[in-house]
Amino acid sequence: MTTGRDDLEVRLRSPFRDQADAMPVEPPEWAELCPVAVRRTLPARRVVAAAAVVAALVAAVATTTGGGDATRIRTSPADDAGAGAPTTAAPARAVFSVETRQVSLRADAVTIDAGGLTFSTAPPVQVHGDPGTRDEYTTLELTWTEHGVEMRLFFYFASDGQEWWSDEIRTYDGRSPGEWITYRGEFFRRPLGTAFVGDFDVGEQPPGTGRLRLANAHLEAFRRLPSCDDPGAALVLDPGMSPVVVPGPNGSFGLNVQLLDAASCSVVADQDRYRYAWDSADPGVVSVTTGFVPSELGGRHRDLVSVAPGQTSVRVTATDPDTGAQVAEVAVPVTVLDVPPPSAPAERPPGPPPGATTGAGTGAGDGGPVLRSATADLGAGTITVTFDRPVVLGRAPLAAMYLVVYGDDPSCGTPDGNSHRVIGGDGTPTLTLDATSLARPTSYITLAPGFVASADLGAPSGPLGCTAVPTS
Repeated sequence: MTTGRDDLEVRLRSPFRDQADAMPVEPPEWAELCPVAVRRTLPARRVVAAAAVVAALVAAVATTTGGGDATRIRTSPADDAGAGAPTTAAPARAVFSVETRQVSLRADAVTIDAGGLTFSTAPPVQVHGDPGTRDEYTTLELTWTEHGVEMRLFFYFASDGQEWWSDEIRTYDGRSPGEWITYRGEFFRRPLGTAFVGDFDVGEQPPGTGRLRLANAHLEAFRRLPSCDDPGAALVLDPGMSPVVVPGPNGSFGLNVQLLDAASCSVVADQDRYRYAWDSADPGVVSVTTGFVPSELGGRHRDLVSVAPGQTSVRVTATDPDTGAQVAEVAVPVTVLDVPPPSAPAERPPGPPPGATTGAGTGAGDGGPVLRSATADLGAGTITVTFDRPVVLGRAPLAAMYLVVYGDDPSCGTPDGNSHRVIGGDGTPTLTLDATSLARPTSYITLAPGFVASADLGAPSGPLGCTAVPTS
């Protein structure tokens, strides 16, 4: 039996209230969200970890009503703003207010001009983002429907450990399906621990395509994490997201921890020297597996796989290999819902994780779809794949991530990124997906079995070996 989205929304409200205690906001709406990403090398976009589609829900709370509590946003005095920085007072009762553990945004108005229309964040707004790497990279990603089309507003933030800024902002173009309008530059630069305060107008880049304005905005990225406020601790472990909500059974959530210096709340330079141990308090509710682990994360990443509905916690400890002493630990609350993953019917179990493909192939399963061609657009951050018949995305929870990107490596040695979600063409021979780590003039990809299936939900596609994709 397939559980409807309305039922899932109801079931999510209780854990959301637990997470948002003391926050004067309405319970957010549920919607399928992009999985959370875990690693990138600037300026390329993120490698995405294996995570259930509801993963990012536990990281954010959004409101679009008046009456925001401005005291929840840390600000610096106006005379502390620095030369050329906006000094407008922070909004006392912002009309628009969203936040994650890493980023907060409040504004009197958020306005996007695109496709001859004006968008103004019609509720409900889905809030998610990449927790990223402390003092290096994070994102704030907003999605909503307005004028009958999907609109997205994505901020990409960078930091050098002293200051933070945004090097890229993206919106959709007001069409259906939407295409990206990308604004590149250096926006909002501020010292870490302080917020950009004032009006913002990115202008038209390129002219005539779109415009983004924030009125009386208060924006802060790389906020000080609550993990760093552990009294007396020299080092702390931060999980990026806490608590975690996983659909069940057989849902999964990719969780990463970072070892931080508590005083500065910055990443310990040699954090991968330490040994990390993971333990589920109740393996009958959620199990801990290695899953698909990007090589650079090592012991700091595990997949949490739901077994049965219930609540438990996952404990992570960091040990100094030289002394054998435990230096930090964190317990992450986990709730497993009594609902199946949204895109995984019970009759079709999940396929293998990304990266499992070996050898050459054409993507043909036992009578399944066959890949005929593929192209990518680095500027738009998309990849387009064409099969020999109409197809739909595979029904495994993470099927959109079964297209793995290896950048410009013709050996497909180490995964650098992957596709995220279908943004056009579902039910036709040609699918367009968001993707990270593309490279000009040629990107290299593999496909894991079950990436797509015939549109009539027939046989799934088979594995595809290392394949070159022309990239503009």
